[in-house]
Amino acid sequence: MCLVAKVTGVPLTLWFGMPTLYPAIGSAICADILVELRDGDQTATIRSADRGELTALVMPVDKPAAAGRVSS
Repeated sequence: MCLVAKVTGVPLTLWFGMPTLYPAIGSAICADILVELRDGDQTATIRSADRGELTALVMPVDKPAAAGRVSS
């Protein structure tokens, strides 16, 4: 999945499980969402950009073992 985003703050790499991330993004009413990241061990807040009262929290997961490997 690829997202176009406007990012502010320090660089941060996080991993999320699809069983929790997909429904959180799908609950947004509009095409534009806000994702507020705090730190690698803190929840991320996901909400609709124009309807902020609809909010979901998603917890990051550990980096998958296969991430970063190059297939031959």
